[in-house]
Amino acid sequence: MIVGAAFGTLWMWRPLSKITSLADSISQIRTKVSKSLAVYYVVASIILVSSNFAILFFQAIAINGSIIDVFETRFGTVLIERSVISFIILGLSLFELRQFRKSKSYSLSKMENAGFLIIGIILLVTTSLIGHGASSKQLLPIIIDFVHNLVASLWIGGTFYLAFVLIPNLQASTMNWFFKLGTISVWIPRYSALIVTLLGTIFITGPFLLYILEDNLALVIGSLYGTFLIAKLTFAGLMVILGGYSSIIIQKQVVNSLKIGQVIGNKSINSKFSNEQSENERKAESVVIKFRRALVIESILGIALLLSVALLVNTGVPKSELQNQAQAATEAAIQNVPYETTRFLDNGTKVNLSISPFEVGNNNFKVSFLDMNGKPIDVQSAELKYRQIEESIGPITVDLEKQSRGIYSVNATFGIPGTWDMEVQGLPTKQNMSSIVASFDNLIVKPNFDQLKFNVTEYPISNTTIQPLYPIYDKSRNYIWFGDTIIGSGRIFAFDINNRNYIEHKINGTNIVTLMAMDSKNNLWYVDPLKKTIGSYDPSNNISKLYPIPNYVTPSGIAIDSNDTIWITSPVSGEVMRFDPDVGNITLKLHLKDKNARPLAIVSDPVSNLIWLTDEAGKLAKIDPTTNYSITEYSPSGNKSLLSPTALLIDKTTGEIYISQHDGHRITVFNPLTKIFTDLPIINEAGLPFGMAFDKYGNIWVAEHTINKNAVIDTQKSKIREVPVKAPSPFIQWLTTDSNGNIWFAEQRGNSIGVIEPSAGSMVQEQVQESTKSSNSNTASIVKLDINYQNFVGPVILFGIIISAFMYARSIIDLKSNISIVKEQ
Repeated sequence: MIVGAAFGTLWMWRPLSKITSLADSISQIRTKVSKSLAVYYVVASIILVSSNFAILFFQAIAINGSIIDVFETRFGTVLIERSVISFIILGLSLFELRQFRKSKSYSLSKMENAGFLIIGIILLVTTSLIGHGASSKQLLPIIIDFVHNLVASLWIGGTFYLAFVLIPNLQASTMNWFFKLGTISVWIPRYSALIVTLLGTIFITGPFLLYILEDNLALVIGSLYGTFLIAKLTFAGLMVILGGYSSIIIQKQVVNSLKIGQVIGNKSINSKFSNEQSENERKAESVVIKFRRALVIESILGIALLLSVALLVNTGVPKSELQNQAQAATEAAIQNVPYETTRFLDNGTKVNLSISPFEVGNNNFKVSFLDMNGKPIDVQSAELKYRQIEESIGPITVDLEKQSRGIYSVNATFGIPGTWDMEVQGLPTKQNMSSIVASFDNLIVKPNFDQLKFNVTEYPISNTTIQPLYPIYDKSRNYIWFGDTIIGSGRIFAFDINNRNYIEHKINGTNIVTLMAMDSKNNLWYVDPLKKTIGSYDPSNNISKLYPIPNYVTPSGIAIDSNDTIWITSPVSGEVMRFDPDVGNITLKLHLKDKNARPLAIVSDPVSNLIWLTDEAGKLAKIDPTTNYSITEYSPSGNKSLLSPTALLIDKTTGEIYISQHDGHRITVFNPLTKIFTDLPIINEAGLPFGMAFDKYGNIWVAEHTINKNAVIDTQKSKIREVPVKAPSPFIQWLTTDSNGNIWFAEQRGNSIGVIEPSAGSMVQEQVQESTKSSNSNTASIVKLDINYQNFVGPVILFGIIISAFMYARSIIDLKSNISIVKEQ
């Protein structure tokens, strides 16, 4: 806007100074035009500054960072420079507008307009430094992009100048109609000569820049970039057509009216108009209105063109778009990375099993029979047997088909999710070699994670003063137990899942109940941190017992091992304590190696009877009761640490330890066999992960206690989904699982507990795969069209240059002719 207006005011006024009669008449509107231009500069500068802030905001969103992060990039550096220039232009514009308020006769000089033009051109340089031309990191594309932007700015900005500054002031003036039309008769060919020259430049720079960015025209047309490019060219074409209408039709009407004025021979301002002159004056005003209207419409098309350019700039070049599509397809394929495992057999062989996509529905089973050196073994035949444990389905037997030496495969189906046992049998070709039999037990088969549905139900507590915190599941009674954390409450509640009602249990001698656990006798154990007690409660007989703990202890975690021994952590004292129910006292206190350690979460492995706990400093520790309670500590490799490991969960099938990193915004998995920590994808950073639980499909759920959502993670495929709850601020910290694999949560600030019931959605995996194949096929077909860019665009450039040259010559001829007509009067 600024570049076009500044150049336009320098370009349009010059011919008028050579026509004495017009120069005298036009001087009366020159000051008004200059003041309108100053206002125009201010408006354009405000739009410019605002756009810089918008660019900064959306760029921060694009990089998923803060505004400070944007400033640290090369893009941010250029944007800072652009913003400085924008504020300079705004300051100069306000200064010039202030001068007009001081003096009514003030007018912008040529030097001042030239200054705006130069600063605007410098601003356009920053645009090219962050445009598509800069993506190649070569100077030539940047220069071509700059020239292209410059001529486009002169064209569109010049149109704005005529439509909103120049012609409105001419129309509103009291000039004689002959002088008005005479002025327009000079301006139209003068401006047309400029535009056709600019269009000739655009015909050269545009195709050449596109050729540098992408010479495959078919790829351009088939991309989103190409769609916006076509829109841009469409709006530009409409502007050219409208400009041609003004240059030919309107100019012809202007010239005809001027010739009539010559015949009448009366152009004096003070003369009495004849009826014919009055009619000509009316027609002249109509012509001016038509011209202005055409310019306004052309300006609107220019705005639409700029919008299409903005969308064009914010899309990647066609190659990057194709790469993104390929990457998306690759990511989709990665999500279906097969499940792979190996069994080593006593006869010196090993069997590799690969299952893809390893979910409910059709799967491909690939079996490799190998020797200890990894070389294939000749096998006459092979078969696969598998059965579902919970529903007692099978065994299902299928014959494997030979693919190559020692490699067999078959397509078969997992009918339902759950735990499956599998056996592979192979009959070797080599005589006297025993059959190869490999067992693959406890395979957790899940439904398609993306198709899972989650039904959330909340059960508000009628007493609104109750604050549930730590839910645990009681399988024997089908209850969800939780303590009340309201000070002075001294109550434990049970939610009867069958009857959907709450049962209150008053525990004398307690203040609040926080942490809870259940022993093998279905008795509850709990902690009262205010009374400094550990308590036990027998719901069947309503018998409770309280045991004091040291006053300096504020338990952070509780666990019960397979011997019904109670373990608690004390971060303040840095101790791990073992409480013996038979003795009724703490019988063992352990310290981690670091004297400043602060034990937080604790859990007992029911299979190995090992005790696992976390240190707030970022470590995982193991206590082995079989080796005199020796402690072994583990840390992630490198300089990594576990950030606020607040909760632990053990996978009873694999023995893996899941660690909730409260400040790390993720779950980390520790393999006790390999001693390797593996990070799962980052969870919502606003949520702060806390307690965890497994659902019926083996997915892990995580409480996000600072938002009203719970996260669910498919650990096999590293996918995450979030499931909201109705309460706006429930403050969910702990989760538990019932015998049906449903997830229960306690809303400490929502005065409720709730359940999430996962269920398998419709099986549309094959449709998704077909859609992906179709998309890839369409992309490939576009690329294979092999349209020759040079053969197509070369003639277009030549045609554009010829037409531009012809129109330029015509405009110059019209300009000279019109000047002659005006001078003759």
